[in-house]
Amino acid sequence: MEGNSKLNDLDARRKSTIIQNLEEFSLDKSDADVAYYFFDFRDSSKQTVKNLIVSLLIQLSHNPVITSDAHRILRKFYDNHRSGTDEPGLLELQNALLEVISLPLWESTTIVIDALDEMEGKMFQSFLEFIQRLHEKNLQHLHVLVTSRPQIPIAIDLKALCSRSSGVLLFDKRHIHADVKIHLEYTLKEHHSFKGLKSALKSEIKRTLLESVDGM
Repeated sequence: MEGNSKLNDLDARRKSTIIQNLEEFSLDKSDADVAYYFFDFRDSSKQTVKNLIVSLLIQLSHNPVITSDAHRILRKFYDNHRSGTDEPGLLELQNALLEVISLPLWESTTIVIDALDEMEGKMFQSFLEFIQRLHEKNLQHLHVLVTSRPQIPIAIDLKALCSRSSGVLLFDKRHIHADVKIHLEYTLKEHHSFKGLKSALKSEIKRTLLESVDGM
């Protein structure tokens, strides 16, 4: 049971080293922020563009540098929807997020969108339109990193957009597998939580987590 508990906990916190490096950078700069979203194939509620926007909006609004301005935007948004009784549409949520991202106090804002290929199929066009809107804002402080397998319906359009934008980067998720593997091997070997585990259990943990990276 203890081994399963550690496995579930590590799986829930699975992030590649690039994510950790970005988070460490943001801790060193109070006016920098990193928002992270994972399209989890095991949870249908986390496979929609709407949930992505809501998550990013909540994460970015908690930065202390822009908190008061962000709360003003969110309060107006809340009031415009009859104190939260009316559910906002996707475009309205995008507008609120873009307003928060466009606040002048930011020095650096990084949005990491992981496992795009796990998103609900009918949502790909809406996602592309959202990324295009971010690109059109031409915000110098904004950086968007997207990881995905290449076999997605919008692959050509998304790559074309990335080639025109210095702020939007698309990573092939297959190349990140090696990054995650290195991090897992180091953690299982060095972290005190796993010191007492048998090699067979460590191997099973590594195999299970690498399979989750692959979307199996």
